[in-house]
Amino acid sequence: MTVRLKPVEEQVVVLTEASSGIGLATTRALADRGAKLVLVSRNEAALQDRPRDCAAQGARAIAVAADMGRFEDMERVRRAGKKGEYASVAKPLPASIRVGTV
Repeated sequence: MTVRLKPVEEQVVVLTEASSGIGLATTRALADRGAKLVLVSRNEAALQDRPRDCAAQGARAIAVAADMGRFEDMERVRRAGKKGEYASVAKPLPASIRVGTV
């Protein structure tokens, strides 16, 4: 079976821990490639400027302050990402959010 993924610029990528470290570096790399991003972090203050930073790189992004250990927050992230036709997860999430496409 051959798996064919859409190009990154045609995907909505849910990226957890997007406010610092590897998550921030991945955010920048995906923004450079034109992905539509749903940026997630518990640190709301650190997320505030990320969508603007991504826009400066030519990408669209929204920020969602969420604790992925809480079902209610996972649901909010899922709804935020649902605007795209296809979603990738840049970091493994609990099975409850990975069921189906975001």
